[in-house]
Amino acid sequence: EEERLRLEAQALAKKQEAERLEKAQQDAIAKVKEEERIKLEAQQALAKRQEAERVEKEKQDSIANVKDEEQKKPALKKTKKNAIIEENEEKERLENIEFRNTCHYAMNEYDAIDRIKIVRTDPYKINDDLTVELFKRGSSTNVFFNLKADLGCASYLPSNRSSVKVKLENNQTITFYHSWGMDCGNFAFKAILSRSQMALLKNAPIKSILLRGTKNSREVTNIEYKAFFMDKLSCIE
Repeated sequence: EEERLRLEAQALAKKQEAERLEKAQQDAIAKVKEEERIKLEAQQALAKRQEAERVEKEKQDSIANVKDEEQKKPALKKTKKNAIIEENEEKERLENIEFRNTCHYAMNEYDAIDRIKIVRTDPYKINDDLTVELFKRGSSTNVFFNLKADLGCASYLPSNRSSVKVKLENNQTITFYHSWGMDCGNFAFKAILSRSQMALLKNAPIKSILLRGTKNSREVTNIEYKAFFMDKLSCIE
């Protein structure tokens, strides 16, 4: 009986040991699986976070690019606008140079009967109200001042002779006296232009012009074409 009980006890102990070993093995397997699950979840979470960060970065980069493009647009528009302005200014500058270096004639012909050359320039705009023309017939030269204003008459009479005084920026003043027939209405002044006057007029730009008729006078100070005489006297030489 004792031997039987001993054998049963051994069998029970062996069984329990086997169950313990099996449980330990299953626990170890379960632990490994749990660790693998945790590791996999961590990897998935990391990958998900990295993907979210990548998407967010792309989003922010896209927003930054849009903002950058928006900021560049005014600069590009400004650059294009400046380029157009500069191009127009350069075109205007070249046109101005060409205009200043070119003689424009209302009359440029040879009188075969009198055997003299007759030259008359176009009216050159000094400002909105005043134009000036140069005239040459043979060896005689004249200057015409045409003002859109009634100053009475342009008179050649010694008692009330009309005059025009051209003041230059070097403070020299050249005075002209009306030498053609009486002309009333809009001030149409015509004077002899001597070589000495031409030489003085070439020295400096126009500062002001004082025109005096039989009734009124007008001083023109807003000169737009200051270099008129400097540029155009050569057209009648």
